[in-house]
Amino acid sequence: MDRLGQINKSLQLLARSCVHAHLCKGSVLPFGEEYPKPGGLIEFCGESGTAKTECLLNFAVSCILPPDWNGYALGGIGSGVVFIDTQSQFSMLRAFTLLEKRVTSSISSTDVSPVREGGVLQLDDVAGGSTVGQRSELHSTDQGTRREEHGERPTADEIEGFIRSCLEKLYVIRCYSRHQLLITLHSLENFLANKTNIGIAMIDSWSAFYWMDRASFGDQLSLAENCQKVLTTALKKLLNDHQLVVFLTKNGSFRLTGKQVNRQRGSPISPSVGQASAEAEKVPFSADFGSSELKRLITEQYVLERSEQLSESGDTQIIFKATRTHPKPQKTKHFMISEKGLGAVR
Repeated sequence: MDRLGQINKSLQLLARSCVHAHLCKGSVLPFGEEYPKPGGLIEFCGESGTAKTECLLNFAVSCILPPDWNGYALGGIGSGVVFIDTQSQFSMLRAFTLLEKRVTSSISSTDVSPVREGGVLQLDDVAGGSTVGQRSELHSTDQGTRREEHGERPTADEIEGFIRSCLEKLYVIRCYSRHQLLITLHSLENFLANKTNIGIAMIDSWSAFYWMDRASFGDQLSLAENCQKVLTTALKKLLNDHQLVVFLTKNGSFRLTGKQVNRQRGSPISPSVGQASAEAEKVPFSADFGSSELKRLITEQYVLERSEQLSESGDTQIIFKATRTHPKPQKTKHFMISEKGLGAVR
């Protein structure tokens, strides 16, 4: 029985390695130059309102979209994603909108609708997370020829059906307590055994229940730390045994350097002090919402910040900054958020 279990596990890792091979070819991370290795843990840390959930949604959309559809390049991967929502921040409407904008943008940028080799997808046949229906080969010749000759674009119903088929690869799990999160992490082992197309897991947010545990245990901080260790152990098993790439968000904060604090302790009526306070640079740091073991598992860490600036037209723009603090060297990317998702700062 043990040998059979090892064989099944090896087959699962082999199937998941094929998924990772496609992941490495896709440009999923707008902040990184290359895709993280299997078993990698990427952390997004920042204050509330710094687009941590929005980043995960954009990454998830890039993962569940295929590389192309009906000849239109979508730049996706076609991988399954598990999204663990601990703060009720996940929006299915936002995910649908991002998918719709990505697909319609690709269609509008193409003059003629070429047909992908193998025929047109039959979206009404999609089931069980597959992107290709069972009857696609039967209709590929007629529909493919008609679209190629007349340059027909997909109808609204076809686009909606295709988007729904993509969403079938997005598995959302909501947790409302630390116990539910722990049970979810353990139960994922059996779930992943039946879903070998899943290569990515996302947790938003890892620190959701930290203060609830601190309040429950009172002054017994060691018990709260033990809870974090138990969660980290379950997460480590998923990383090592199933070679998942895991993204997680964590609430962070900012602090002032000692020199800046001393400058702000001057006379409150001094204009230079007020100016120094306004111009004081914040030093980002990740609040200790996890065990030391979790810190050792992190392969990449990004600190997200939000600021406002005036555009050339005089309008106020919200600019986000993602700073990679680990590994070195430190790198910074600026981006904006629109209805279409993340975009470069103009």
